[in-house]
Amino acid sequence: MSWALPPLNKPMLQSIKKILINISLLVLIAGCDVSFENSHEIDQDSAIAAIQQQAQRFSQAYMDGDIDALVAVYSDDGIAASSGRDFVAGHTALNQFWVLPSGRSILQHQSTSISLQVNGQYAYDWGYYSGQAAQDGNPLPPFRGKYVIIWQLDDDGQWRMLMDMWNSMPAETPAGDP
Repeated sequence: MSWALPPLNKPMLQSIKKILINISLLVLIAGCDVSFENSHEIDQDSAIAAIQQQAQRFSQAYMDGDIDALVAVYSDDGIAASSGRDFVAGHTALNQFWVLPSGRSILQHQSTSISLQVNGQYAYDWGYYSGQAAQDGNPLPPFRGKYVIIWQLDDDGQWRMLMDMWNSMPAETPAGDP
C-alpha cells in the first residue's frame, strides 16, 4: 500500500501559503525581545523634574534622620559607593550604612546637578553636594564633595538611584587664601 498526497488546487495552495506566513510571523515575533511594558517614549522634562524631586526627598530624609525614606530613594538593588569604603548594596545594607552615629544630626544637605541626562529608563547625573552636620547640637564644619548617580526608572514608574557614588572635597577657603 502506498501513500500519496491529494492533488493541490489553487484554494488549498492559498490556505497553505497563509498558514506558512502566519507561522513565519510567529517565529519572528517569538525570537525578538519585544517589551511593551515600558516601550512608551519618556518625556525628558518630566523625567528630569521627577529625578530632581527624588534628590530633594533624599536630602530632606537625610536632614530628618528618616533612614527608611532615604533608602526608599534607592532601587531595590541600589548601590552606594563612598570614597574609602566598599560598595554597599541593597536596602538592608543601605539602612545600616546610613544610620548616623549617636548624637549626630544633619543640619543642611543639598545636591546641585551639573549635568542630568536621561537615556530611556536610565539617567546620568553628576554634580556637587554640600551640607553641615552637628554633634550633640554643636555645628560641625560644613562638608562638600562631588557625586555621580545613575538613576533607573523602576517598574512602578518612580526614578530611583541604582548607583550612588561620591567623594568629599576639601572645605572651601575664603577668597584670597591659598
